[in-house]
Amino acid sequence: MQLQILEQLKTENFTTKNGYQVSFDSSGDPVAVYELINWQIEKDGSIDFVTVGRYDSSKPRGQEFSMSRAISWLGGQTEVPRSVCSESCPRGTRKAVQKGKPVCCYDCIPCAEGEISNKTDSLNCAQCAPEFWPNTQQDSCLPKPVEFLSWDDTLSVILTVFSIAGAFIAVCVAAVFYKHRTSPIVRANNSELSFLLLFSLILCFLCSLTFIGQPSEWSCMLRHTAFGITFVLCISCVLGKTIVV
Repeated sequence: MQLQILEQLKTENFTTKNGYQVSFDSSGDPVAVYELINWQIEKDGSIDFVTVGRYDSSKPRGQEFSMSRAISWLGGQTEVPRSVCSESCPRGTRKAVQKGKPVCCYDCIPCAEGEISNKTDSLNCAQCAPEFWPNTQQDSCLPKPVEFLSWDDTLSVILTVFSIAGAFIAVCVAAVFYKHRTSPIVRANNSELSFLLLFSLILCFLCSLTFIGQPSEWSCMLRHTAFGITFVLCISCVLGKTIVV
């Protein structure tokens, strides 16, 4: 008997005397129909309940709501107010939750130097690769420009002249020492350390030339290694001569 009543209810569809339509869904439940009431404050301060729309669950999906008039929000605004604690964090910043407040409340902290965030509401900032650096907005990584001393720069020309001149003077002194290597003065001055010192000085002067021109992988490795070795050799020879002499 109960099943028969349920099946019968599914097919019932009638309208009451006051114009209210009654119907039932496939489960035998009445169709949900609601009026959307907007509380509006009048000029005299009283509250008026205005019907602004209707919700009918029997309508097709996406058409359940039907608005008959605009909703009046608090303060007479016609736009829907946003219920948020904090605005979205823009690109170039990260979210930091405010202590003791809900998770929707946060501060937007700019990314640290060398870091970026390329999406809104980012929780963390990403580090740029070594050959890149962030732009002004810190929302993307840009390749670092390569700056170097070209051979036609004034500073490069001056450095080249001094390097070649210093190496040439050291070669001339070495040639004089070699020509008079049998003399008492050269022999008393420890000729072996003197030639080694002059050789290291020549290399020190020439090593400065590796810092000129567009850098490459081998030149970057050579310039620091070669200068360090030759400079240490030069200092060692000076200390050795002070001890021996």
